[in-house]
Amino acid sequence: MSGTSDKPTAVVVDGYSAGNFYPAAFATAGARVIHVQSTPELIPSMLAPDLTAYAENIVDGDVDSLAARLAPLDPVCVVPGQESAVRLADALSEALGVKSNGTRLSPARRDKYEMIETLRRAGVRCARQFKSADPAALVDWAAREGGYPAVVKPLSSAGSDSVFICRDAAEVRAAAERILDGHNIFGAANTEVLAQSYLEGTEYIVDTVSCRGHRYACGIWEYEKTLLDSGQRIYNRDILLAEDQEPAADLVAYVDKVLKALGVEWGPAHAEVIVTEEGPTLVEIGTRLNGNLNPGFHDVALGRNQAALSALAYADPDAFLAQFSGGVYTKRQHAFVYNAPTVLDGIVSAVDGAAVAEMQGLESVFQAAPRRKAVHSRIGLFLSPVHETGQDPHLAIRRNLDLVDHADRLNYDEVWFGEHHTLGWGLVGAPETLIAAASQRTTQIKLAHGVTPLSGHHPFHVASRAVHLDHLTRGRYILGVGPGVPFDAATFGLDPKVQRKRLDEALPTVLELVNGEERITQKTDWFELRDAKLQLPRYSPQGIEIAVATSGTSVTSPRLIGQYGLSMTSFALPFALMTPGAPDHIGLAGQWKHAQEAAEEYGQTLDRDAWRVALPVHVGETRKQAFDEVREGYDRWLFEYFGKAAGRDVLSPGASREKALEARVEAGGALVGSVEDVVGGIRRMQEATGGFGTLLVYVADWTSWENTNRSLELLARYVAPQINGAVSRPREAVDFAIAQRAK
Repeated sequence: MSGTSDKPTAVVVDGYSAGNFYPAAFATAGARVIHVQSTPELIPSMLAPDLTAYAENIVDGDVDSLAARLAPLDPVCVVPGQESAVRLADALSEALGVKSNGTRLSPARRDKYEMIETLRRAGVRCARQFKSADPAALVDWAAREGGYPAVVKPLSSAGSDSVFICRDAAEVRAAAERILDGHNIFGAANTEVLAQSYLEGTEYIVDTVSCRGHRYACGIWEYEKTLLDSGQRIYNRDILLAEDQEPAADLVAYVDKVLKALGVEWGPAHAEVIVTEEGPTLVEIGTRLNGNLNPGFHDVALGRNQAALSALAYADPDAFLAQFSGGVYTKRQHAFVYNAPTVLDGIVSAVDGAAVAEMQGLESVFQAAPRRKAVHSRIGLFLSPVHETGQDPHLAIRRNLDLVDHADRLNYDEVWFGEHHTLGWGLVGAPETLIAAASQRTTQIKLAHGVTPLSGHHPFHVASRAVHLDHLTRGRYILGVGPGVPFDAATFGLDPKVQRKRLDEALPTVLELVNGEERITQKTDWFELRDAKLQLPRYSPQGIEIAVATSGTSVTSPRLIGQYGLSMTSFALPFALMTPGAPDHIGLAGQWKHAQEAAEEYGQTLDRDAWRVALPVHVGETRKQAFDEVREGYDRWLFEYFGKAAGRDVLSPGASREKALEARVEAGGALVGSVEDVVGGIRRMQEATGGFGTLLVYVADWTSWENTNRSLELLARYVAPQINGAVSRPREAVDFAIAQRAK
């Protein structure tokens, strides 16, 4: 017993996700709970542990120092709260001499390749497999041994993270390179990739709890899933099987062999098994709680839940064995977990509470809860890029790359590079060179042309550059196209109307060259192709995303977007539309409406999640500070760039130069203010448009480098989480803790 408590002590390592149910379960079993956090910072991609539920949180990942610190507490167990904690929990429990699965087979309980090989050595039915850090070797194995389809996934992760069903060699290579280029769900770099033979059949969950090597099967659920075009699967429903329903008995008997082969003597296990023609075959198993565990729901449907059973097995083994040794659950009533599928994608900015309450009021519903996936920030940058004259052009260009590095570290989703050839401020005439350079400096951010003026480039060259950039970025490239800005038209001897005509002519050609397979023969008055087809295949097997820019001056671009089913990048209120004599502006909702109407006419489907809206944004600690930081820079951008260089009338009659910035913000052409101001502005835009996927922050030299960087950090750290819902869980946890204490 601990020197400070007469209760037994349980230790939970990294109690993320379902591990959050351990404190209450151990408390019911009469134990106090200590938490070990193995990383200096909490893992951001997972539901964080509620540290207020523990008697103490120890931040340390070293086995020896942890064992020395925990030994005086005389713990009864050390359990992993989630998948990546398995090895540390095994090592700690062994070092402390408490109930443990030990370290001898610990790698096999964590490494998916070693897991299957251990089964093979034990004579347990399993998939064929191969691991490598070389995509070519994985492709070769799939062709020789695995066959198609083949499963490609990380060696160590959890859930459906980066699991791909690949139908040919190109998809195997693309999946392998994508995995090797990224990190698993726990934030660790993927250094090898696992390829396995595809198991054809129905997939099941088998949940167990072990105590002194005796197993209790506490639930079997059938997966209902959908295979996406990307090769990834989504799971729609988990359907509870009755204990006497086929193939429950076969599944339990097979999982018993798996548990024995992997040395699972203590604690929970969550197995995923496919029943093939040959019989049950393991997909993988984790010695941790079912990630979809809901204790109250499982108690109603099964009479027990895995967290409570695990706590009892550790805290009072004799009581557990007397009641559950070798047993199987009894299904008390029909039950399933339903993850509502949808053809829509995007950001949930609000939930109809009345509808949720109505569902919750149904007798058949145990819990109705909207789930907001909030992993990414869903914000990007739009670098026109324009820089006021009088500074070193070389340093200005380098600053753009530094800004991309900063955005990548802040988890921005995308950065778009514009193309300009005149007026002195827009220095980048070859944005593909910046994209190529940025591809070698960044890790996750997507890189986009914003946009390529098709009126000024041969379609074959546009397509060729796009595919090369798709390779350089390893699938992070987006091709944005448009007619070209009117300012540049005269330099190339073009009438702006000709720019639009050339877009119409070149766009279908570019689409076929980039994402098609046919050879093209075409002749216009400005380009010619004869049996043209790119030699280089795409890096991205699903195709390169292509977006069309629209500024609201015409219905032509929105209709092209709908006609070809492309992505849309809108400028919320371009400056040109705020000048005297400007054409009537088609608002954002109107732009989407025109695109949607065209899509229906041509049998296409548009995705709001692929809709970007670009406008200037600057965030300060206060509204006054934000305006003060950008006022002078905005004035120069307005009067020097658009007024002098572009020759525009920048103020309407009677308008005040001193209030020009406020006028733009009020008109919806910029967001400037505090975190709360900008959050409110984005929400209003979402409501007015019906929803869009990504906000692109138009970056101009309105303020200092330091202020710009700070604004981007405020956006990523405080604005985006309020828009995508990432702050709701921590806030709910605080409210819950307060409510529990009040009881």
